[in-house]
Formats: sequence, structure tokens, C-alpha cells
Amino acid sequence: MRRAPAALVVFHRAPRDASLAERFCAELEAQAGVPVGFCSLDAPIKPRATHIVPLLFHEGRHLREDIPRIAEELRAQVVAPLPADVVARVAAESVERHTGRRKPSLWVVHDWQTAEALVEALYAHTRRFSWPALAAMRGAPAVADVLRVFRRDGASEVVVQPIAACRAWHEEEVARAAAAVGIAAQVLPGLVENEAFIAALAAHLRKEVGGDSD
Repeated sequence: MRRAPAALVVFHRAPRDASLAERFCAELEAQAGVPVGFCSLDAPIKPRATHIVPLLFHEGRHLREDIPRIAEELRAQVVAPLPADVVARVAAESVERHTGRRKPSLWVVHDWQTAEALVEALYAHTRRFSWPALAAMRGAPAVADVLRVFRRDGASEVVVQPIAACRAWHEEEVARAAAAVGIAAQVLPGLVENEAFIAALAAHLRKEVGGDSD
């Protein structure tokens, strides 16, 4: 008997606040019209599902190796991640919605080397801002170096949008780097708290999992 569609969102790491992931999945389920659960890459036991939804934004080893392994274990299909252009658009709109386009603004990816498509899309979507920059938690340009340039050029504060599921994963390191150079950093929520991201992913799931042809 064919199993009813069910999606399993796979986080890179387990969210520190499980209720955040629960709210995200509940909203995603309501909009996508299919049951949605979640786990992290390193979770020892993963819920059964027909479709694996990697909440990963870089083209690294996890997407190439770990996600296919999980899918094989669960005998599930892998749903392709949202296109980089969609993620970049949502991230740019998040900053614009919170602070407009004129303040110093920084978008942070996790690993520069595995974020080529995302970085290219971010450059395209952030050109309309007056004072934009991109940085990485790993690799160059490093967050600390970019914040130092902002401060050198006269900025006293910067708005930071992490390209990550949860803000907490980047917030502490950004705060330390900002304090070291004497600049105030406002770190915006991660993508699981972003209504536009949830709506885009839900539409993607309706098409890939629920058979929505629109």
C-alpha cells in the first residue's frame, strides 16, 4: 500500500528552542497541506516520512552525502531545496522590511566555499541597498573583518541577516565580533521565523509532495 505523503524537515543542527521548530513545522503543515515533522542531521532516530526536506542553504557534503543516506534509510524521496534566488530574495526583503535600504546591512552565510549560488543571488538582490555587504562564518570575507570595515567607514550600527534556519546559531559569534570592533549589531530572526520563507517553502512542498501543479 502506498504511504500517505508526509514531509520530514531536516535541520543542520537541532534548534536550541524546540518550540521554534515546532511552530515552523505547524505553520508549514497548515500551508502545504501535508503532515510535517522535523529532526536534525545527527538525530539517532528519525520519524518516518515519504519526503525529506533539507533545510540546508549550502551545496556541501550534507546535501551530497548525508541527505541521500537519510532518504535511503527511510525509503523516502528528497525534495530539492528552495532555489538560491528565492532564499536570497526573502533575506533581502527581510532586511528591507525591518530597517529599509539605507542602513549598513550584512547578510551572513555559513561557509563561503559551498555557497556559490547563494552568494551570487545575494549580490543580485542586495545591490539596491545603500550600504550592503556579505560575509561568512567560515572562510573569507569573515564576519569580523567586514564589521571592522563598516566601523572604519563610520558606521556605528549594522543590521545582520543570517542565512540560516535559526538566529541563535549566528547571533553569539556576530555579537562577539561586533563588540570587539565597537559596532552595534542587530541580528534579525532566522528563516524559520520568516513568513515569506515559510510561504515559499509551503508552495514548494505543495508542488513536490502534494502534487499541486499550479
